[in-house]
Amino acid sequence: AFVMEYVNNYPAEIAGVTGILTLLTTLIITFAGDYWIGGISYPYFSETFPDGARQIIAVIFLLIAAAFMVKAAFTVSANNAQRLEAAADISGCTKSTNAAGKWVMLFAAIFLVCVPVFSTYTFSLIHLLAAILFFLCVISYIVMNVIVSNRLAAAGDEIAKASIVTKKIVCGFYALFFTIYLPVGLAIVCTFPHLTYSNCLVEKDAAFCDEYRYTGGEPGDEPSTILWDYRDCGGINVLRAVCQHLCVLCTLIYIFSLGKEIRKHSEAAVAKPTGAGAPSEVPVDTA
Repeated sequence: AFVMEYVNNYPAEIAGVTGILTLLTTLIITFAGDYWIGGISYPYFSETFPDGARQIIAVIFLLIAAAFMVKAAFTVSANNAQRLEAAADISGCTKSTNAAGKWVMLFAAIFLVCVPVFSTYTFSLIHLLAAILFFLCVISYIVMNVIVSNRLAAAGDEIAKASIVTKKIVCGFYALFFTIYLPVGLAIVCTFPHLTYSNCLVEKDAAFCDEYRYTGGEPGDEPSTILWDYRDCGGINVLRAVCQHLCVLCTLIYIFSLGKEIRKHSEAAVAKPTGAGAPSEVPVDTA
């Protein structure tokens, strides 16, 4: 009973903590081990869990994080719907935006799980599309949620007023890092090739290079590996990798802000006076 109560009351916190554990665990394992991260000083998120134990950890942890992200988004949407109905002069457009937001987060969660499942080494195109669509869905959800919260705050909603500044700041930073990472970053970065087998032998031992050797290709092609080589535009790739991680960090901060909002709504629902002032037992949707 305690576990279920905690799960229902703290979905955002569970998602956020699991996301942090994924980020830290895979980064620590990657930097502590003899792994290839593209020949640059700081790796893309994808390079921290391309295969082996790191991939298994990422799949499990991100599956948990994704499930609770969705639960948090659906709870927030239901809570907002209650307060939108109680507020004056709220347009149908705002209500529709609130209703649509949870489905955008559902798609974000699906794409998030696809990122570690489809390795950047073996399913590079699917992996890239999943990553791009995840970040697009997240920024779309954040913008939609900020719009709803801003409208509630303008209508005098105390819960929205308490979080709107934080949400706008996180949204602004996310938009900045997202722009550098994807539209600008993709426009200025060099085309990155696979690491050739000969260059791999310069960086790693033969056993490592043989493990990642590409077995396809045409006769006469230079032997290659399935590893990526980001060194041609190393500085730009590091910038994109850092901004990618900062986007993830902004996502986690925003999710934690949703958790605080969920708790405030629960407290307000229980304490809301009815009739002669008796406490109301207003049900709170935690679906």
